[in-house]
Amino acid sequence: MAVNPVIPAMFLSGVISHLAYFKQGEHHLHGTLYVQFSIGLPAIAIIITVVYGGEPVSEAFVRVILPFGCFLSGLYGSLILYRIFFSPLKTFPGPLGARLSNLWFSAHLSKRDAHKRILALHQEYGDFCRIGSSDLSITHPKAVHDIYGFGSKCTKGDWYDLNLPLMSMHTSRQQATHDQRRRIWSPAFSDKALRGYEDRIKQYQDQLVNRIASFDGLSVNITKWFNLFSFDVLGDLAFGSSFDMLRNSQDHWAIKLLKEGMIPLGWTLPTWLFRVLIAIPGATRGWWRFNNFCCQTLDDRMNVVRRFVPLIGLWLIFNANREIQAHQISYLLYLFLGKTKGSPDQT
Repeated sequence: MAVNPVIPAMFLSGVISHLAYFKQGEHHLHGTLYVQFSIGLPAIAIIITVVYGGEPVSEAFVRVILPFGCFLSGLYGSLILYRIFFSPLKTFPGPLGARLSNLWFSAHLSKRDAHKRILALHQEYGDFCRIGSSDLSITHPKAVHDIYGFGSKCTKGDWYDLNLPLMSMHTSRQQATHDQRRRIWSPAFSDKALRGYEDRIKQYQDQLVNRIASFDGLSVNITKWFNLFSFDVLGDLAFGSSFDMLRNSQDHWAIKLLKEGMIPLGWTLPTWLFRVLIAIPGATRGWWRFNNFCCQTLDDRMNVVRRFVPLIGLWLIFNANREIQAHQISYLLYLFLGKTKGSPDQT
């Protein structure tokens, strides 16, 4: 029986698309678009075949899906061979599954204990371990200067693009943008500014000491109380008002949303997959509620006309370029608040 020439042609086109396009540059920002095309195009083709070709649905399904499957076979076949035998990281040791896909590492984090898993991998493979198709974990002490030192050619990984188009100084991957944001932040952490924060912090320090003393020698979950203290201080310095967490002995509802939003990061999903998931309607309702809270709180603070007081938020407002909008400044504050629960950088 003669082979339908469309089948090998689609397989070959899959290989070519990988070599000519998908192997070049970064694609993590286009994951949602790729998924939409992968589902939408075959669906449209099936509908057209049924409506205008008059074929039964089952036959139309086979006629469309078979060539599309051959395209994907060529694409992923070329991708797998490249990652195993031709990737610049091919000589670094690591599990075979990690060489094939970043999903391998995520699949082994049912308890969200990436630090333990990475430690175990380094104990098995040494200071340099390949933990993903394009990811290395490095523990060699001399690598610190080469990666983070002055003049390093290393740049931040795609993990920092999780929340694009929202971006802060911390998540910026472009040096020019980072420098611009750093100039805005710098006055808020000058010696003069830091000394101005001391009196504002002292009241929360006194509240913390009094709270701990009230337990009268009983055991205390000190992590909880330090967290309450930290967020009260950060709320005061960023927004001009405390979250009153020490007073109420519990998290503010916005901080609960912040902590809940950090949980998915524990699975270290590939950036493209994370962005696909947060694009699902309703999946990020809590995140947007928190972001709107930051925007509204900052807008309220900006509209209050009174003398300048030592607040980190006001330093940002007074030093930010007029082109930076309130929602962008609020995201800077989100990253500032979130760093108390932040994820370590992966190298």
